[in-house]
Amino acid sequence: MLPPKRFKQNTTKATEIKRNGTEAIGMDQDGIAKSIDIEVLMTKDNVGLGDVDNTSDADKPVSNAQQTALNLKETVANVNALKGTGWAGQTVKGNADDIATLNADATTEGSVAKTVKDAVDPIDTRVTYLESVRGHLYGVRMQKISGICIPTYDAIGMTFRPQVDAIGTPSDFSSVYPWRDIKTVKVDENKNILCTIDDADFESTVGDIMVKIPVFWHRYWTDASYEYYEISDTPRDGFFAGGFYNPDMTIKPYALVGAVKTSNDGRTPHSWTDTMFTHSLPLYSTTAGFQLDALNKSTVSKWSNIDHQAYEMVWHLIFVEIGGYVISPNSQVLGFDVKGAIGQGINAMSNSYSASNVCTVDTVGANTFIMAKTRSQYFKVGMLVQIGTAYTSQNIAADRYITDISEYDALNDTITVDGSVFTTTITSTIATWAQPLPSSQLMALKNESGYVLQFGANNLSHVCYRGIWDLWGNMYEWMSGLYRYDLQFYACFDWTKTNVNDPRGVAGWVATGIAPNTANGYLKTRQVYKGALGEIGLPEETGAGSSTWYAAYAYYFNDGYMGLRAVLCGGRWSSGAAVGFLWLGGNAPTSTLISLGGRLIG
Repeated sequence: MLPPKRFKQNTTKATEIKRNGTEAIGMDQDGIAKSIDIEVLMTKDNVGLGDVDNTSDADKPVSNAQQTALNLKETVANVNALKGTGWAGQTVKGNADDIATLNADATTEGSVAKTVKDAVDPIDTRVTYLESVRGHLYGVRMQKISGICIPTYDAIGMTFRPQVDAIGTPSDFSSVYPWRDIKTVKVDENKNILCTIDDADFESTVGDIMVKIPVFWHRYWTDASYEYYEISDTPRDGFFAGGFYNPDMTIKPYALVGAVKTSNDGRTPHSWTDTMFTHSLPLYSTTAGFQLDALNKSTVSKWSNIDHQAYEMVWHLIFVEIGGYVISPNSQVLGFDVKGAIGQGINAMSNSYSASNVCTVDTVGANTFIMAKTRSQYFKVGMLVQIGTAYTSQNIAADRYITDISEYDALNDTITVDGSVFTTTITSTIATWAQPLPSSQLMALKNESGYVLQFGANNLSHVCYRGIWDLWGNMYEWMSGLYRYDLQFYACFDWTKTNVNDPRGVAGWVATGIAPNTANGYLKTRQVYKGALGEIGLPEETGAGSSTWYAAYAYYFNDGYMGLRAVLCGGRWSSGAAVGFLWLGGNAPTSTLISLGGRLIG
């Protein structure tokens, strides 16, 4: 039998094939229904698949178009090699974006730069904080055997520069704390600051002229070979804020030290320029004395006469600052010679302070004094003089400035002074005592250190340390809070308890256990007493020179001066080479002399 016609060749008649097991019913080409084996009926050719073979999927060829598309795809191995490990679920583009983010600047969130910045900033802050806590330490050490001084710590390489007449190149210390922030101010009676020396209205403002010293911590200590002075701008173990403590042990942010020595308006002490300093007043008194007057200056704020803590604090500043200053022609720093480093201070007026300066011709109703030329040569226009019946007296004319010196005759000169007229006789004397500080000098040097030349000589000129004038020379200063009794030193750290006539057993006073018995001479070494509120360097050994070691005298700290004794410091107008870091231990606190003065602190 002929095979059935192919379905698509039988287009006029429907052909139906029903599957029934292995057979099918269909019609042949003549339309006759027949039973046909499925294998016969379902041939490739019969169903139009003559060109199809039975190739397995694995063996089927790829078309050119497919191969081109496949060629554009990367192999898994290569992709994995490019991606590396740990990238599960990420795309190459996503990773490229991540890389761009990582490489961005410090303002982009997620960048390496910003991550580092965020991590480092707190570290920088902590480092800055730790640096501020560590602070700076400036020091000097003095060799006991030689007096040679060597700067230590941050003071190494810094240069002190004294000023003469005007401010030139400042000291290196003027740029670092605490020296940088020392400032002359004017204050009212309650210690409110009215203005600073840099303000335009400073000279016209009425107030006490004080030097504001910011709080710092200091230490004085010794070992077998050296004495050490150290200053820190932050608290440290073993350091004290001496001079800045309140009696309750709280620390003041600054201390006030009188720019000049004390002058009184009645019983009220002041710190004024162009005004004669107070003299002939005791340290201790129940009615009128330097300490009592200071305590009574204000009912609101406490004042004091300068005490051992303020004195020690200021001299720490001085010693550290000049500790590396070599005085010509020396090749080393031979000691704390403040006279050579900063200025002599007024100490050479012995000839103008003499019983020999007598009147040679009487005057009546005049403001003149006639004296021999051999004596008038020691007086200068601008000097403040006292005229009296003795050179220690001012009972004829007090506190007069010389306005002119002219020839009277071949042997005598006429000295003219300001003020009202008076009468002199040939027993009258004229003398210079302590000299007031002119305001112009205060303004010339402000808070640098040095001197303004006056009367033609360094040793006739006021001397300034950081706005504090005449710490040495011109007039002694009583030191409050430090007594000796039968050699032993007694100390008090509370201003309100210092006005006593006997410190033994008095609340607030302590026996230091230090009792030097040393010959008069230039101070060579000190010993330290440490109390709860500070330390005190006390005289130990003499034997130095006028320009070596401490370069100043220590007088009367021996058994020739027993009983109650107070301490005076600085020196006076006729002390010569003895002025400087001078300690005088022979006077009772009730002494009243024209050469003994004070200085306010607040």
